[in-house]
Amino acid sequence: MQAPPYRAAPPAAGERGPPPPIVYDLPSKSSSTSSSSSSSSSSSSSSSSSSSSSSSSSFSLFPVRLDAADAHLDLEVDASTGLSASCMHTNGCQYTWKGIRSTYGVRGSGQVYFETKVVHAPTVVMPETPVHTRNVCRVGVSLPLTSLFLGESSDSWGYGGTAKKSFSRKFENYGETYGVGDVIGTIIDLDDLRLSFTKNGKFLGVAYDLPPRVRDSGLFPHFCLKNVDIQVNFNAASAWFPPPNSKIQFLGDVPEKDLMANLVEHPASPKDCEFIMMVGVPACGKTFWAEQHCRANPRKSFVLLGTNAVIDQMRVMGVKRQSNYAERWEELMTTATSVFNTLIERASSGAVPRNVIIDQTNVFKNARRRKVQPFR
Repeated sequence: MQAPPYRAAPPAAGERGPPPPIVYDLPSKSSSTSSSSSSSSSSSSSSSSSSSSSSSSSFSLFPVRLDAADAHLDLEVDASTGLSASCMHTNGCQYTWKGIRSTYGVRGSGQVYFETKVVHAPTVVMPETPVHTRNVCRVGVSLPLTSLFLGESSDSWGYGGTAKKSFSRKFENYGETYGVGDVIGTIIDLDDLRLSFTKNGKFLGVAYDLPPRVRDSGLFPHFCLKNVDIQVNFNAASAWFPPPNSKIQFLGDVPEKDLMANLVEHPASPKDCEFIMMVGVPACGKTFWAEQHCRANPRKSFVLLGTNAVIDQMRVMGVKRQSNYAERWEELMTTATSVFNTLIERASSGAVPRNVIIDQTNVFKNARRRKVQPFR
């Protein structure tokens, strides 16, 4: 990934109101971008987007598996099979939730099924966190191009290991607790518009009635994890438990033409990725702009790297963690900074090519040079 030049934007009065005119340059294959004007940034963006779309079209999504391009960066997916994922759980990452969707979803009609097995729960250092909430798996479904925090928006529905179902940040009792060794089956019924779950083959009942719009928008298997490792299964041939009835088909056994491919871009290599470094004084609107840019370009699946984004991942029952750290703000920021440094290292490794936005002040040239160096 070639590093672009950077220019600081003029500071704004505050984060409220319209965002400031932050100037940024996107990576290109030519080093001549260092002399380009701010107006060329737009054409660079278009060129990079076209390149990324091209590489995305050559990326094979089938058979159905976990999609590392539609996931939090601190979740590691087995590249050989795409059917297992493990949480990074050191250097502060034990406090973050990690979400991921599958490469394919379903829409229209029919009943489909997939399985999730919790295979490991590492011991983590979280002295102020109740033991039963240190290692949690949440499984369910979501609409494409939506938040990776399963069950915390109106576009996703989940069931967690603490025996709670969740939708739009509303957590309610459902089913049974589950953990290492347990297999959770998810039943997507687009005929009757219902979402149900099983535990080790036992039917737990209907969790949610789904809105009719999901038949058109599609639903994707979605997993949100904290300090657990999982394996997933999308095929009857490798089933741990059969579906509750013969009308239900494993998602991976549905013909590819009848499935919906994940809409996010899949860059073939780091050189096909976009890299944006925010530059500006505190409270000038950098984070506002970066978040807006991510929302305006959901198919690019940007990894937003900054302490604010890290704290957003450190949620407790859908509530941002700073609400619980009112008198320990410095401690929270120390942990968030540790996670940020870990994510910078992983993002720059190129193990999973991703579009990146670094959201910090970066007003000093030496700081910019140091942070961009790993991405060169």
